[in-house]
Amino acid sequence: MLEAETNFLENPNSIWNYEQLPYHDYLVFSEGTGRNIAPLGNVSASSESDQLVAENAVDENPTTRWASLKGLPQWIQIEWNEKQRIRGVKMLFEWAYARDYSIQVWNSTTWVNQLIVKGNNEYEKLHFFTQTVETNKIRIYFMNAPAYDMVSIWELKVYSEEIATEQIKLCIPREGNYQFFARVLKNPQRGILHLKVDDVLFNASCYAENSTFKWLNLGEIYLNQGEHKIGVGATGNVKLDMIAVVSTKGNIHVNSLEELFRGDSENPPVSFERINPCKYKVHVNAETPFILVFSDAYHSLWKAFLKNGTEIPSTNLYYTVNGFL
Repeated sequence: MLEAETNFLENPNSIWNYEQLPYHDYLVFSEGTGRNIAPLGNVSASSESDQLVAENAVDENPTTRWASLKGLPQWIQIEWNEKQRIRGVKMLFEWAYARDYSIQVWNSTTWVNQLIVKGNNEYEKLHFFTQTVETNKIRIYFMNAPAYDMVSIWELKVYSEEIATEQIKLCIPREGNYQFFARVLKNPQRGILHLKVDDVLFNASCYAENSTFKWLNLGEIYLNQGEHKIGVGATGNVKLDMIAVVSTKGNIHVNSLEELFRGDSENPPVSFERINPCKYKVHVNAETPFILVFSDAYHSLWKAFLKNGTEIPSTNLYYTVNGFL
């Protein structure tokens, strides 16, 4: 099991953010904007104020910024060596935000307005084009910035149509077939989850008429023993809880996690008596392996002992309770 919030948020510039939902612990969510290609281009501006140079706006460092000199109009532009397929732009303004501006692309002859914005009063603006634009230059042209008669930007991001993923390394203990599942929040506003295993991409829709958590069957792949790259991305809004990796044998195929954990027999009968606040006597009648869950706040000092004195160490289940296998 790969908890999303502990695996895909280590990068400070992660495409994922986290939130807490009641009764569902932490989730990660993404706007699914695409790959940020601004750092790959050459940035320039109409003016720069002291050390607040244009490069600061595309360095993916949220503590540095570009600032123009006073007086409007001003502009900042990015040029790439090759044409890019661009689907949108995001700007994080400092206090010196722009009220009126246009987003322009170069058509090999002149600048063409893709979007014209008037009356903006927000510091964070995300714009998507009605259709993907192919160009090697993009420019933000600022006409009005009444707060300080200048413009300052923490970060300027330009999104391509290429799918962006947040990657981690996963160690596979033995070669064989592996299936991947994802627990997501499905509802009418959700987008598409992308899972990239090495160079293989799996896609799954998170749409549903009613809001509900579901395990999605993402796909199956044969993996060699050793280290592999696992990337998770999104198109549109996606909320992700965790990823499950399941090893299967031969031609066995698991359609759902419910099928994987569905047993042929009922849970064994369990009874217990409380001896004192630190000691319980538990009676279990079982003929097959089982996990005993102690529903108290997890602590590593809780231990279980069989009747013959064999110690069973505690396992942290769901980061909250003790489990004994």
